[in-house]
Amino acid sequence: MGDLFPVSVKGEPTSAYILRHSLPRPRDTIQFLNVCRDIADEAGNFTITEHDVLAATERFSGWKLQDLAKEYLISHPFLRSLFVLFENAGYVVMRAALEDRFEACKRSLHLAFSDYTESLTTQGVIDVLYGVGFIGVKRGNDTVYAGGSATPPLPDEDEFHVHPCFRTALNCLGAMELPTYLPGRARNPVVGHSSLAAAITAADVGLTVNRNVRLLNEVTAAGERLLRQLTRSGLPDNMREEVYAEIARVVAVAEEARSEQPDGGRRDVPDHVLAAAVYLDALATRLAAHGFRDRTVTRGLEDESRALIRSLGGSLGGGGGGGSDSG
Repeated sequence: MGDLFPVSVKGEPTSAYILRHSLPRPRDTIQFLNVCRDIADEAGNFTITEHDVLAATERFSGWKLQDLAKEYLISHPFLRSLFVLFENAGYVVMRAALEDRFEACKRSLHLAFSDYTESLTTQGVIDVLYGVGFIGVKRGNDTVYAGGSATPPLPDEDEFHVHPCFRTALNCLGAMELPTYLPGRARNPVVGHSSLAAAITAADVGLTVNRNVRLLNEVTAAGERLLRQLTRSGLPDNMREEVYAEIARVVAVAEEARSEQPDGGRRDVPDHVLAAAVYLDALATRLAAHGFRDRTVTRGLEDESRALIRSLGGSLGGGGGGGSDSG
């Protein structure tokens, strides 16, 4: 893109980044480029920096989301009300998860838009959102958006992606919204099941270094089993990669804590193991909310979480865990 734009944005060639975040029509690409120019002018830059492009992405995304609702106000007056189904969530949306979200607000939508109840079904919403370019359907290795000769989503297609143009405005930047892992804290901000908290008793402050190592080995073994399950879990690629990275982080932090034990041990090991257990359960809850309630990996996350809780209760089991490596 000449000397005016940066070579890349977040590691992606700038031209590819611009096109990916624009709807597939020339005027949208031109509008995005103009916003980049305006942002640079406001900052007093003679050339457009990567920071300018990222700031333009945020402004353009919010603008295009509002513009989309206005563009289809006559034919789909309910469109703006559907955006809430995707706010602060992952950009990968499974049919089952969309159906759950839609069912929660279907009655209010039918009351507000009584002339459009035939369109306000799960399949109807998918058809409308696909038709206006808001979502694409996953087919093989590609995500197909409306346009050309592409076939609309079929009833047996179940994976949809929010178009990159709208993700920033909706705060759905990752494939799924992941809970925050806070190692070493007994109380994570996201707890999947209240029964976990009830199962936890005060940690024995007299834990020996050997027991600390055993507990951390339990976390490492649980994480490694789950990573093996993930490779054949059947989750959408983007979602699987994000979950894999988070579980790998749990394993890495446990290994780092274990390496400190020969130097005198850490008194916060029980809290660390508890944080890992609660986090795995929170991941299971998120996967269930995305339509993967009955997947082996979701049940495995729940089982490994319970096994870690039991290990904190004093069980001397050798890391057998509650999960299975079966796919």
